[in-house]
Amino acid sequence: MLTFFHASVSLFQTGWFLESFLTQTLIIFSIRTAIVPFFRSRPNGWFALGLLGVVVLALLLPISPLAPLFSFVSPPKLFYVVLILILVCYFMLVEGLKRWFYARWMCEYDILHP
Repeated sequence: MLTFFHASVSLFQTGWFLESFLTQTLIIFSIRTAIVPFFRSRPNGWFALGLLGVVVLALLLPISPLAPLFSFVSPPKLFYVVLILILVCYFMLVEGLKRWFYARWMCEYDILHP
């Protein structure tokens, strides 16, 4: 944020909040199952709707009237492109590490192939 976007303190805080919140929300989907989420293991509809709701609220917070309370500012559009790339890379890394973990440490429990 500081180098690429020449971010102010407020923009850095806003970007850090959004990236942290969204990556951790994505992790909830990933670690809830040993198999690949979204494709082979669909979450409960209410669970998915609830998480989607908080993600939408988090994305709207920097452009809402509440933004000044947190010193948030509206990020540039390019930030959202970079954020999506970060989320995709983060998800792939977590899924790869999860697969390695289950293959290495949990294979005797036959979790991957029930």
